[in-house]
Amino acid sequence: MNYKKHFNYFHSKDQWYYIGLPIAILGCILVVGALFFFFVIPYQMPIGMTVAAIGASIAFLPYARCSKESEIDEAVCLASEDYSKQISERLSLENQLAKNTKPLTVGGYMYEDDLLMRRGRTDRICRTSKYSVAKIFCTKYGLVVAGKSFSLIEESENERMDSYSFSDMDRVAVTDEQFVCKDGSKIKVSFLVITKDNKELLRLPVKHDVAIDQLCHTVNEMIRKANT
Repeated sequence: MNYKKHFNYFHSKDQWYYIGLPIAILGCILVVGALFFFFVIPYQMPIGMTVAAIGASIAFLPYARCSKESEIDEAVCLASEDYSKQISERLSLENQLAKNTKPLTVGGYMYEDDLLMRRGRTDRICRTSKYSVAKIFCTKYGLVVAGKSFSLIEESENERMDSYSFSDMDRVAVTDEQFVCKDGSKIKVSFLVITKDNKELLRLPVKHDVAIDQLCHTVNEMIRKANT
């Protein structure tokens, strides 16, 4: 993982892009005008080419030292896949899985006030400097959850493993919440939450999708059976 380029990404600003892009467009307009013999200034073609080059440099050169958003997504994806594979090999729980269930890998960026955060210029996704990944095994006896959080800007990670029998849980659910960013904007974040006696036993960042909803439904059915 290229920590330095990721660090530069979170510290870079989009202001140079928005300054340089109009300049580059102006230069392109001058060049196109000259090609069609529409002149508004002397030496329009070389001046337009120079202005376009300067604008493009201002807009794009600052990003040369930074990771692209796609590179950060790829780094997160590779780290998650690698961890999922390692956990499966380490625990070897396949023979203990409940009927018609498969291990589920979940993950998401962590949103905390002390983390670096940046909203993607094109996709508008809020990425932070810390990510959480976990693998959930639904066994015949309960849930086994192995997970870790890791930094995208330095070599740092924390790992934990938890297990809960069905009788130790009241409910498993996905909760959607709002996180208020430093600039005042709000984003939706989702968590898998395990509760017992109205107390949270575990909270994991997740992407709210069909797979996680199906897992909650399956586990809650097993909890109901275990407590009747």
